[in-house]
Amino acid sequence: MSTVRLPLVQPFPWQALLDYLALRCIPGVEAVEGTSYHRFGVVRANLAGAALELDIAPGADGALAQHRIAHLFRPMLATANIDAALSSDARLAPAVHAAPGMRLPGTWSGFELAVRVVIGQQVTVAAARTLLARVVQRCGGEMTPERLVAADLANIGMPQARTDTVLRVATLASTVDFDATPWLDLRPRVAALKGIGPWTLGYLDMRLGLLDDIFPATDVGLQLACGERNAKRLVQHAEHWAPWRSFAALRLWQA
Repeated sequence: MSTVRLPLVQPFPWQALLDYLALRCIPGVEAVEGTSYHRFGVVRANLAGAALELDIAPGADGALAQHRIAHLFRPMLATANIDAALSSDARLAPAVHAAPGMRLPGTWSGFELAVRVVIGQQVTVAAARTLLARVVQRCGGEMTPERLVAADLANIGMPQARTDTVLRVATLASTVDFDATPWLDLRPRVAALKGIGPWTLGYLDMRLGLLDDIFPATDVGLQLACGERNAKRLVQHAEHWAPWRSFAALRLWQA
């Protein structure tokens, strides 16, 4: 097993990032154990040394693992201006002070994230994890576009319309690389798929596109956190968090 180091910009709230991902880990694919993240090896933070340390499993593509870990954890993102802007809001300040430097995570795999988000429509995070574990199992333990298109997803616990949307995403991903294609080029093709709505696109904007100023106002969690169930009014309320609305949404989810 080889070890590589990725430099990081402090503050870097490693435990808060792990907590966010732990709720969303796909059983059998990835795991958070203690203070490390496990996928094709082990990732841990050496905060004293200002680095993420990756123990890469034998046979794994080291360069690819480094690229994906960098996209997932965003270690070089400087957040001082973001935290300063959001901490001036009384609603967001407690979360900012509790975990300064919090990044909105990217993703290990663009295709995987798209499937996650579709499956997560209108269900809890815990329910989405269960469904994702079933999908991975039906794919033979590895969820690739080709395996997903060929998989038997009958009686998996999802509405047929949502299953159909997952298959549309997989079909698209079998013809275009979700990681190699710039998100703003890929976005119109994803948006054209039946079953992809504003919430799904907004979440992909934030975590696949890494866009800073997205606020998915139809998200029930954000509406509850803000005490505003009208999406149009919530959009207006969120305007004063620009140009960091994606990070404001993250802080509201944390709170």
